[in-house]
Amino acid sequence: MIINGIKLQAPEPRVLVIPFGEDNLVFKAKYIGNFDGFEKICPEPQPPERIDNKGLRSLDYEHPSYIEKLAVWNERKFQWLYITSLSATEGLEWEHVKLEDPETWSSFEDEFKDLSSRIVERIKYHVIETCGLDASRIEEATKRFLADRQQEQNVSSSPSTGK
Repeated sequence: MIINGIKLQAPEPRVLVIPFGEDNLVFKAKYIGNFDGFEKICPEPQPPERIDNKGLRSLDYEHPSYIEKLAVWNERKFQWLYITSLSATEGLEWEHVKLEDPETWSSFEDEFKDLSSRIVERIKYHVIETCGLDASRIEEATKRFLADRQQEQNVSSSPSTGK
């Protein structure tokens, strides 16, 4: 898709540099535009069917096992997002996480155990910022856009002094 001459494509990975002793840890997060890869590995759970006393069939979205499976699925979705986005980081090797095995994804935070929880949260936030615009970034972009439009209108509506 093209909008006003701008071809929509995934942005370049964003870099986060964290000082770590005498070294810098450089994390790259790549944009993840959809969850197709996740859903191939980890399909969304489906609610069980129930039959009421009139014999009508419906899906039981309130069934405790479905709610539990859905919660695990949602948690794994974010784990997959972090792991997949951070795969842009050169030299990053997971000891226990395997992208093709959802059972290993929950250990990704454990692999950061030598970093403070604040640093881990900053890395996770970096992925979220990269993969989706947060509200403050959208607001900033909107303000810039409106200011530019206002400036264009002011220039085009100023009287000309041609003879």
